[in-house]
Amino acid sequence: FIFFLVEVAGGLLSGSLALISDAGHMFSDLLSLILSLGAMTLALQLPTKQRTYGYHRGEILAAFINSLLLIAVSAGILWEAYQRLLNPAPAQGGLMFIVACIGLAANLGVVFLLHGSHNLNVRSAFLHVVGDTISSLAVIAAAVWISFTGQVIADPILSGIIAVLIVISAVRILRETLMILLQFTPQSVDFDAVVSDMTSVKGVDGVHHVHLWSLCSDINVLDAHVYSC
Repeated sequence: FIFFLVEVAGGLLSGSLALISDAGHMFSDLLSLILSLGAMTLALQLPTKQRTYGYHRGEILAAFINSLLLIAVSAGILWEAYQRLLNPAPAQGGLMFIVACIGLAANLGVVFLLHGSHNLNVRSAFLHVVGDTISSLAVIAAAVWISFTGQVIADPILSGIIAVLIVISAVRILRETLMILLQFTPQSVDFDAVVSDMTSVKGVDGVHHVHLWSLCSDINVLDAHVYSC
């Protein structure tokens, strides 16, 4: 949150859309991390008679909301970049560079903390921060280019590229969350192999009405009728 405020101030003072865009993305990171933490905390609660699966789906809901948030932020960045291409505005490359370097340091710290998780909720938050890290690098590149050439058009162009990269990542997470919410068979599970393994057990004569889905990113559920003659 502190670095978000720093980037907003730096963007306004330098006139850089790329910094403002990066600040907006950093704010979405903040909301994403809060949402993810809340969902994971909620998921720790034990199941009850009324909620037999507990709150594990809360993590998927958080990832779904995070994905939509990323797409919304990216759309705003793309629109503003388009406006800046039509009407280029001056930008101070030196101040852009300093603030972007500070933002990059903050993002790298969070990336280090979140990397390596297979939890879809954590991955969505991780992608938020990775996208912001790339954004900071792009702002640094734009700042250097503007400082040496004076061509401020690099600012909106890089902002647009950043937005497109963010959308690609967000759509991937959105697709995975929808597959879980719609109770599709997990991509990592071979449906036919599961049924074959069940029918190969001694005493099992048949398996039917098989339903296989994910409760959350790391818990799969199987429901089936198994019978013996």
